[in-house]
Amino acid sequence: MKVSYLDYSMLILEKVSFDNVLLKKEYNKALSLLTHSEQEKLRIWLRDNLVAHQSTRHSQAEPV
Repeated sequence: MKVSYLDYSMLILEKVSFDNVLLKKEYNKALSLLTHSEQEKLRIWLRDNLVAHQSTRHSQAEPV
């Protein structure tokens, strides 16, 4: 089964979403390898999935 680089990039970004520095590095790497239309799909996916997920995770964290 072949996996597109777009799908692979989404998988990697989900796995590194715990670290913003690593997330940004992998996101930029993905952008350099994707076509323009795939880049746009990745931006939308990132906005809809990971940004919302991170804000939910931070709001559920216990106060220090």
